[in-house]
Amino acid sequence: MLFSKPGRAQPLDQSLAIVYYPKRYGAEIVPDENYHRIVEAKGEQLMQVPAAKIYFSEKDRKKILKQVDEILEGGQLTLGKYTRDFEEEFTEYVGVKYAVAVNSGTSALEISLRALDIQGFSVIVPTNTFFATPASVIHAGGKVILPLCNPRKHAKACHVQ
Repeated sequence: MLFSKPGRAQPLDQSLAIVYYPKRYGAEIVPDENYHRIVEAKGEQLMQVPAAKIYFSEKDRKKILKQVDEILEGGQLTLGKYTRDFEEEFTEYVGVKYAVAVNSGTSALEISLRALDIQGFSVIVPTNTFFATPASVIHAGGKVILPLCNPRKHAKACHVQ
């Protein structure tokens, strides 16, 4: 059975499929007053998907606001004390000698590729990706190669020239 009554266990993949593709399953998503998403089909409630409600204690909020105020007052939004502290704590947490905090996944990709010194090399990049993937290769001096794949055979039938 694809749908289950509220409170009954349901495989996660089916739940997500219903939430993300409700029309495919004859369902409708209706918000309620408690910020839940109610999934209904044929007038019967199927499941509730609670919205994330993150709680911050007053003590935590005051600490965060104080730190934000320090950052704004100092005028250094990046590469300041908090970035340095984060990098040091991160190196200890993962057990490495160095860590670099960056502003985005794109920057992380580019730094990694520059560290590998890919300038002048060809790099195979997935065709179904965000622009940042090939852009990071180009910015690091590499040449982007997009493989031609047979969609019926998936990655087994990719060709690179």
